[in-house]
Amino acid sequence: MVKNPKEQDYYAKNLCRVALKWGCPYVLYWQMHSNEINKDGKHRGFWLIDNKNKKQPFYFTLKKYYAGMKKYVVNFKEKHGRVPNNKEFKKRAVELMK
Repeated sequence: MVKNPKEQDYYAKNLCRVALKWGCPYVLYWQMHSNEINKDGKHRGFWLIDNKNKKQPFYFTLKKYYAGMKKYVVNFKEKHGRVPNNKEFKKRAVELMK
C-alpha cells in the first residue's frame, strides 16, 4: 500500500512505464484534486494536487514527461522530416518515464 507522495510517484511511474511498454497509448490518472474524505474529515487518496493546492511529485513527473515528449517530437520532425512512428515514440516514452 502506498503511504506517501514519494511512493505514489514511484509506483505511478512504474505503472505508466509498464503500460507504455505493453503498448497502451493512454494511461488515466483518476484524480487531479482531492475528492476523498475519511469519516474523520481528513482527505485520503493520491491526487496530483492536494487539498492545500500543493502539487504532488507525480504531477511534476507528468509535466516533465509531456514537455520531454513534445520536445522529442519537434526535434525528430526537424531531423527526419516526419513525426516518429509508434515504435520510435514508444521507445522514447518508456525512456522518459523512468
